[in-house]
This record gives sequence, C-alpha cells and structure tokens, in this order.
Amino acid sequence: MDKNLTGLSISKIGLTYPSKKEQTLREISLDLPYGMIGCIMGASGSGKTTLLKAIAGFENINNGVITLNDKVISTATLQTSIEKRKIGFVFQHNSLFPHLSVKENIEFGPKFGDPSKKALPVDELISMLELENIRNHLPSAISGGQQQRTALARAIVNGPDLLLMDEPFASLDKNLRENILTEIRSLLQEKEITTLVVTHDYSEASTLGKYIGILDQGIIKQWDTEENLYNAPQSIVVAKSVGDGTILNAIDYEKLFNIPADYSSFILRPEKIKIDGSGRLNGKIISRKGRGNYSLVTCRLLQTQIEVQLYISTRPLPNIGDILSICITHESCIPIRE
Repeated sequence: MDKNLTGLSISKIGLTYPSKKEQTLREISLDLPYGMIGCIMGASGSGKTTLLKAIAGFENINNGVITLNDKVISTATLQTSIEKRKIGFVFQHNSLFPHLSVKENIEFGPKFGDPSKKALPVDELISMLELENIRNHLPSAISGGQQQRTALARAIVNGPDLLLMDEPFASLDKNLRENILTEIRSLLQEKEITTLVVTHDYSEASTLGKYIGILDQGIIKQWDTEENLYNAPQSIVVAKSVGDGTILNAIDYEKLFNIPADYSSFILRPEKIKIDGSGRLNGKIISRKGRGNYSLVTCRLLQTQIEVQLYISTRPLPNIGDILSICITHESCIPIRE
C-alpha cells in the first residue's frame, strides 16, 4: 500500500441542481484511505448516485473540495476533466458492448484509455475473475454474474486511482450476489484499488466495505466502520439502516425499565432479547419473518403494549399468537446520541 497517498477525501461539498431550490448534496465530508473499500447506503432519492457523479466529474459541485491521491480534482471553480481523473466505473446495468466478446470488452480500456503503473494484464484479469471459458462469448451469451465480472475487469484493467460502483449487484439473485461479493472484495483488496460502492443493501455494504456512510436527504449522517454504525449509531436514521432492532423513545424506555432515561432515543437489537421462562415480561407474537436458519419475531409486550423484535433459531418455531416469556435489561439498550 502507498502510505503517502490519502485515497479519496471529500470536504464539505454541496451540490444544487439548477432546477431545484434545495441542495441535493449538503456539506458532505468523508475520508476513504488508499486501497480501502467504502460503501454509501441510502434510500432512493437520498443523493447516492449524485455523489458518485460529483466525484467522477459528471456534475460540478457548488462548494467544498474533492481530493484524490492528494490531488484536488473538484472545487466550485476547478474541475479536472473526467478522462484525467483516472476513475473506473461499474454500474447496475453493466453497459458492456454487445457486439464485442468478453475479452474484447476488457481490452477496450487499454486500447482507448491511459493505463497507469497499476494496470493489470488482460489475461491475468480474465484468469482471476474466472472468465477463461467464456472469453470469446458475447455478453448476451453469458450469465448476469459473468457480465458483472466482465464489467469489473474492464473498469480496473487500466489500474484506476479510484473505482466507483453504482448498485452493481442489484440485479443478481441472492446466492450469486453473495459469491461475487466475496470474489470482488478479495480482488480489490489484493490490488489495493480504492473503491466507493453505492448500495441500498446493508448486507452488501457490511460484506464489502471497511467504511460505510449513511446518506439521508443529501447529508452523510455517519461515516464509520460497520461495528460503530451498529453499536454506536449517531441518529435514528443510522440505527434503522444497519440491521434489525426496536427504536425506543424515552417514555417507552422508562415504562419498560422503571428508571429515568438519559437520552431521547435508544435502539434495542434483537439478539439482546432472550427467551427466558422466568423472564418478567410476556410478549405475544404478532409477526414472524423467516431468515433461513432463524426468524425475526415481533412481540407485543402484554405489560406495556410496546412492540419489540427478537431472533428465534430453535425448532419448531412458535406460532403467531403464542406467548413468550422474555428477558430485557436496560443495559441492552444502545443510546442514540442524536
């Protein structure tokens, strides 16, 4: 890893489209170290794709600074041209050239781009991404996963300073997506390619990213490690975005534990709630969602009418309407320091 480079640095950028009065991006800041993978999560319309466009140079920012490998590439008055930024792209719809074979698609980069010192041999990429058997196939003759691996190879063959990926796995089925995520993460880490991925899927973000940012209405609510996002969320939006859980306000907290609440909101994660025959609380199951080897169960507490979520992995699973004796402690509640 090049210890002298900072990777991608974004400082207080804002972007407003001429047709809109409100800013699409507001005071966004984040630092992604060289060679690391980061992810941006957010609902539709939160500004995820606009952020990628601003980094790539497709959109001009109104304020702030974007720096890549210690070089300023965007300010309100300076715009490095797109082709000089040395940024690779992978999109949800992979945009492969339909008339070119897999190998020819990948070779398009070296032929028409500007390979860097980190450029990768085409044949090596084809081997690493297990595309040897389809190297002469047209995109229409290969699977969705193979198409995405081909698009990735084309994006990184020139050794970009930064790789941007916009919902690249959304169209793949769950099993295929999980397999390709692991493969791609290993490749990007091995080649130390700084990468920023946009996704709406928490599982995808936590699998890929060393750092994850939660984007809401054009604002980064928190840019942090997955562990900190889960166990120390700085807002209700963040708490809801990273995993299951029950949001408790101060009134619910005090009603549940009979002690004063020091914060206005808390998140109670499902794994913190235990089924216990001697538990002081009884909950009626009102819904159940299967998750394969476990289920996410929602119970309405008979003592308080508060609804909480918990995980159940034992078989046979209880039925909707069953009553469970459960144990919850106030220490299990994570304060949301908003």
